[in-house]
Amino acid sequence: MGQKVVTPCADLEVIDARIRWVLEHPDMSPWLKSALRSALVEDPIDLTNDLQILSSLIASRSSLLMRQSPCDDGRS
Repeated sequence: MGQKVVTPCADLEVIDARIRWVLEHPDMSPWLKSALRSALVEDPIDLTNDLQILSSLIASRSSLLMRQSPCDDGRS
């Protein structure tokens, strides 16, 4: 009774609106905008695999860099 039914098309419209918002937002990084634009034309399965690899590598690297002291260039 009164329950809203969400369809995959409606979900996609919401996601696409969020992507447009990021692409149009002046404070978002050029790197992020470029990544989003290129991701939109990729095969979703390939893209998902690539994102998992990217996330793992970048998260690990960023975490390590944030723990280093400002003068430590990581080449000890």
